[in-house]
Amino acid sequence: MTTSEKLMQQMQEKEERLRQAAAVFDNTSEGVIPTDDCFNVININNAFEKMLVKYLGHKSPNIHTFVNFTNDDFSDVCEEIDRASFWKREVVYHSDSNSERAGLISIHPIKDVYGSVINHVVVLTDITEIRYAQKQLMFLVNNDPLTGLSN
Repeated sequence: MTTSEKLMQQMQEKEERLRQAAAVFDNTSEGVIPTDDCFNVININNAFEKMLVKYLGHKSPNIHTFVNFTNDDFSDVCEEIDRASFWKREVVYHSDSNSERAGLISIHPIKDVYGSVINHVVVLTDITEIRYAQKQLMFLVNNDPLTGLSN
């Protein structure tokens, strides 16, 4: 195999991996939001679009558009990302129908070869149904299922 054939094969393999990554990005059920190093949104996937359609009209949204951080909270987030290389927390967000939803959000930095943060990946998982099921179970634990009266 010649050098140019090897380069062509390597390029085709890289293109295939990019197509696979794009398919994962587009088809996962979690909302995925790549941002720049200042948390400005670069792109969103289909799941995120379905979860938070009402926020998409913002001209240049950043992570503050979707999650209400105070400046102190956000400083803590950045410190945690620097220390542990990720941040995860349960959050409340509003869907396009303005209903309150429970979510689990995680933020992971992407670093260059020198260790500098160049991007972040924000992942949002809707856990509303899980929280609803937990409330129902707690009710059944503490109350008679037929009468609703406390045990």
